[in-house]
Amino acid sequence: MPELKLPEVLDQRGAQIVATQLLDRLEQDLVLDATDVRRLGGAGLEMLISAQHQWQEDCKQFEIRNWSPAILKVLEVMGVDPQSLRVEVQK
Repeated sequence: MPELKLPEVLDQRGAQIVATQLLDRLEQDLVLDATDVRRLGGAGLEMLISAQHQWQEDCKQFEIRNWSPAILKVLEVMGVDPQSLRVEVQK
């Protein structure tokens, strides 16, 4: 499955960059690699949720892998289960 590495800072600017990269990958199964993410802001999270919804609508696989423990804590504080950002499609 194609993979896209997320940037270290996923704030409004980072979200805009990733959103542009995601447009090139529409209608493809996709894995986002969060290994390098050190800062996650509301705009970044909103973009990821929007992407998850788009991939779900297109019936394509979508997964975010390798969250750091620190970012998992941020997601918890924001009330988001990392597993909810995933789309599994039966092939």
